[in-house]
Amino acid sequence: MVQKEIRKYDLIVEIGTNGGAERLRELAGIDFAAAVDMWEYMLSKDTQAFGDADVFALLEDVSAKNLRGFLSGATAAQLLKLIYGGSRSSCTGANLRYLCDLIIGSKIDSAEEILRLVRSNPTGDFNERMNAVVDKVFELSMAKNGTGRATLNHKQTILLFDFISKMKSGAVKNLLTQRLKEL
Repeated sequence: MVQKEIRKYDLIVEIGTNGGAERLRELAGIDFAAAVDMWEYMLSKDTQAFGDADVFALLEDVSAKNLRGFLSGATAAQLLKLIYGGSRSSCTGANLRYLCDLIIGSKIDSAEEILRLVRSNPTGDFNERMNAVVDKVFELSMAKNGTGRATLNHKQTILLFDFISKMKSGAVKNLLTQRLKEL
C-alpha cells in the first residue's frame, strides 16, 4: 500500500471518529469520490461531524467540476435527498447557490426535484427557505443580466410561483408573490 492510500484511510477513520471539515478537504484532494461518500455517510447518520462548515462549498473549492458531476450523476438522488431533504443547512451557502444556479440555468426539472425535497425537509421553516431561494435567484439574475433588475423566463417564474403557493399563508408568502408578479 502506498503512502497516499494509507493517508486516505487514516483520514476516513479520523473523519468517522472526530469529524472535521479540513480533514474532508484533504481527503477530497486525495480521493474526491471517497470524500463525497464520506460526506454522504455522515449526513445519513445525521451527525454534526463538520460543525457549521459549508461542506458543499468546501468540496466545490476542491473541484467544482467533480462535485457538479456527482450531483448530476446517476447516484446523486440519495445525496441530494440528504442535503436538501434532511439537512438543516439545505438552503444556505453553496447548497443554496447550487439550487439557484439550476433555476437561473433553466434546469427546471432538477430544480423542481430539489425544491420538493426542501419542502419535505422537517428540519426547518419552508417559508424561510423559499424566501432565501427567491432572494438568491433575484440576486443571480440581476448579476447575470447586469441591469440591476431581475428577469426570469416563463418556466422559471412558474416554478417559483408553484412552490410559493405551497407556503403557509403570511407576510413572507405575500411578499414573494408580489415580487414575482412585478417581473
